[in-house]
Amino acid sequence: MKSYSCSLQQLFADQKKAHEKEPYPSIKLRKDRIDRLINILLKDKHKICKAVESDFGRRSHRNTLLVDVLPPLNSLKHARKNVDDWVKRENRKSNFPHGLLGASTIFAPYRWGS
Repeated sequence: MKSYSCSLQQLFADQKKAHEKEPYPSIKLRKDRIDRLINILLKDKHKICKAVESDFGRRSHRNTLLVDVLPPLNSLKHARKNVDDWVKRENRKSNFPHGLLGASTIFAPYRWGS
């Protein structure tokens, strides 16, 4: 197993930086990322089972596959199938009253007696 020397804070900072660099990835890139996650889950499912067994002790591999591997795998496949529809632009009407978005409107709690 790989050893990572960076801290979680650094890892999250790197992820945030990558997201800020490309906040809206293309459909092709999104599908590629989903496919890579699916492949990782399928390729490493036995490693995941061994890691969970080592953490919890005597947890069956079948149980781990059914509870910890299959649900995310199904969710990823569902996302892969529907990502095209989810990123389509939609025109929607606002339910918000039109006159309230002027420059003088302030949305904040008012504290009486302060």
